[in-house]
Amino acid sequence: MRENPDSEDYTLMKYARRLRGELMGVRQVERLRRASDLLAARGFDTRDTVIACYSGAGFDPELRNTADRILAIGPDDLYPGTADPSG
Repeated sequence: MRENPDSEDYTLMKYARRLRGELMGVRQVERLRRASDLLAARGFDTRDTVIACYSGAGFDPELRNTADRILAIGPDDLYPGTADPSG
């Protein structure tokens, strides 16, 4: 979160959710969007907010198709070139 220099409001830059053993789907993103909406109602500037999703199990294809300000980060993004980052 950063202070908006044009007002006394704050800007929410990124809101994240991490899952380990299940696919990240649209349901989780909707929860994050709802949280962003609630913060906007309290005076936070959420216009440029990016929803970041971290998942070790992967992402639902439907989520990949709704790429509107969603950053989907999986093991291949964190550990490029490795088949198993824990090994």
